[in-house]
Amino acid sequence: MKDNVTDHMKNKLPLTKEERSHIMSDLFGDDGIVTSNDTIDFNLKSENLCNKYPIITDYYTKRLKNRLFNHVNRPLKKSSNPDRLWTNNNCESMNHRFKIATDWKPQILPELLTKIFDITKLHFIDIRRSIYGQGNYELSELFQKFYTSPYIWGTKTPEEKDKLYKKVLAHKTLTDKMISSSNGKLVIPKCEASSS
Repeated sequence: MKDNVTDHMKNKLPLTKEERSHIMSDLFGDDGIVTSNDTIDFNLKSENLCNKYPIITDYYTKRLKNRLFNHVNRPLKKSSNPDRLWTNNNCESMNHRFKIATDWKPQILPELLTKIFDITKLHFIDIRRSIYGQGNYELSELFQKFYTSPYIWGTKTPEEKDKLYKKVLAHKTLTDKMISSSNGKLVIPKCEASSS
């Protein structure tokens, strides 16, 4: 969203670099519109932005305001870890991995799917490693009960390790957010309906 706003201001509106920077701060800064405490504060900050920079009013009111409120401000208030909402690093990291795997070239579908499968498999290995505190992931508070010290993990049989790993994947927090195909072979995250 930030990139889209920056691109629009840079290419469609006669704003200076300094004005663009101030607008981005008014929108996304620590005290910006997206961090508003409630609807009244959100609307007041929105009105101030439009009064300060009338040139952005049409774009903001028609294309940006509702999206910011519904997809950034409201989720930000509901999140227990608001900083995580602000990073696109995970997506960019995966995108980069896909590009490296494909040598930055278009792929025929079967080869592309195989490469996506291999990369995704690495993520599942990292999820498994988080159980004993290794790898790129950490168990969140909800999953701490599954933590096993590396020493105890090393003493478990492959079957015991698989059983514990499956318990993590079957945790209610994850399964409530997933939907299965009728034959049970495909499981994907549920999508929330958007109000905008």
